[in-house]
Amino acid sequence: MDNPYDVDPVEDYTHAIPGDVELWSENYFFQCYDPRQEVGIWTHLGRTPHDPTMWRALITVFLPDRSLLVSKTYGRGPAVPGESGPSNGTLSFRCDDPLLTWTIAADAMSRPTTLGSLAAGLLADGEVVPVEFEYRFEAMTPMWDLGAADMSGQSWALTHYEQAGRIAGRLRAGERTWQITGTGMRDHSHGPRNFAHFRRGSWVHAEFPSGRVFAALRMWTNDDNVALNRAFISEDGKLREVTPIEMPTLETPHSDPRSISVRIDDGGREAVIEVEVINAKTMTLAEPNEILFGVDRIDPRIKIINEAIVRCRWDGEEGYGLCERSRRVEDLSGS
Repeated sequence: MDNPYDVDPVEDYTHAIPGDVELWSENYFFQCYDPRQEVGIWTHLGRTPHDPTMWRALITVFLPDRSLLVSKTYGRGPAVPGESGPSNGTLSFRCDDPLLTWTIAADAMSRPTTLGSLAAGLLADGEVVPVEFEYRFEAMTPMWDLGAADMSGQSWALTHYEQAGRIAGRLRAGERTWQITGTGMRDHSHGPRNFAHFRRGSWVHAEFPSGRVFAALRMWTNDDNVALNRAFISEDGKLREVTPIEMPTLETPHSDPRSISVRIDDGGREAVIEVEVINAKTMTLAEPNEILFGVDRIDPRIKIINEAIVRCRWDGEEGYGLCERSRRVEDLSGS
C-alpha cells in the first residue's frame, strides 16, 4: 500500500516517555461497526497525566437495541518503548504489521447504560456484565498524517495519524456472542494533551462498500475560530487531501442534531455526505486530560464529547462510520 506521507512504520509502536514535557501523553483509538449484526466497538488507550506509564482503557459496545456497555480501567503497560502496542491488562492493541494490520482484544467488565442516562449526568456505579472481544484490523487506506504544521497549534497532541480498515472477529457481551465483520477507523497521537485549550471539535469518517473512504476534522479555538480544518478522500486505496466546507456541531448532550451533513471541496467539486446517527454515547473531557462517562455540568467551560455510530449516504452509496462532536457545556442547549 502507498505511503504518501512517508510515515515511518516505527510510529505505530509506543514511544519513549520524555521526562521534561508537561502533560505529555500518547493515545491510540480503534472503532468498528458491523451493519449486519448492528453492533459496534469503540476503544481508546491513553497515557494518564498523573503517570504516563499508566494506561487508561475506555471501551464502549454499541448494541442492536441501542443500549450501551461501557468500561473504564487503568493499568501499566509494557515497560519498554517499541513493544508491539499498548495494553493495560483489560484492553490491548497489538501491531502485527506496522501501517497495515492490528489485533484488538479485550476481556473486561462493563456497565450497562444508555445515551439518555449518560446525557443526564455522570455514570453511577452499579451492575456489571462481562465483555470480551478480539478482532483483526486490516488497512484499506494509507496512513493519513495531519503533519507538524497543522498540529503545532493543537493542545491535544502534536502528532496525529488516522487510517481506515476492514475488520473481522468475535464479540461476546453478557450471554450473547457475535461473529463480526465490517469496517472502522484507527488513530494514534502523541504530545502534550490538555483539553482546556479548544472550544469545540468535529470529526466524521465513513467507509463504503465500493472501498471509498472519507474522514474530515475541524477544531475551534477557545475564541471559536477555526484552528484545524483537514479532510481526505480515498478511492482504490489512493488517498488525496480535500477541504471541509461544512462540519456538524453538537447542540445538545443527546447527540442532536441526529441528521446532519458534511460538505467537502474536492478540487473544485463539492461532495455532500448525509449523516444519520444510529447509536451514540456522551462523555465529559475533564481537564487537563481525563475522560468521564456521562455529563458533568459543574464547570460551564468544560467540554462534553458525543461519539455516534452513523450511517452515511454519498452519491447513492450507503456506508458506516463515526461522528465525534465536542463542545463546551455552556454552548449547548438544555445544559
